[in-house]
Amino acid sequence: MSPLTVVVAVEDDFVIKQLTNDCFQEWQTRDWRLGEDAARVADMPSYVEAIKRICGASAELFVEGYPVSPFIHQSQRVILPFIFSGQNADVRQWLLNATTDD
Repeated sequence: MSPLTVVVAVEDDFVIKQLTNDCFQEWQTRDWRLGEDAARVADMPSYVEAIKRICGASAELFVEGYPVSPFIHQSQRVILPFIFSGQNADVRQWLLNATTDD
């Protein structure tokens, strides 16, 4: 691997981490809730980790040059199937398919 390749990879990693964090911070402002008791999903560790995974996959695809927003634009209802069952590859494929459906 050339020094330039290493620099680009490090820069890409930095950008992905920053976009993932920005996406997650923006998502937290939405104050999504679940169930009859309207529990805040931001207080549910597994939900939070899933959102971080979705944000990370979006950021990766964006940095890779795909026409994917690095932020979550889908509704909670649309994202819900990926919260507890989606693996990174599944999330990436769903995000790519969502861009072609628009």
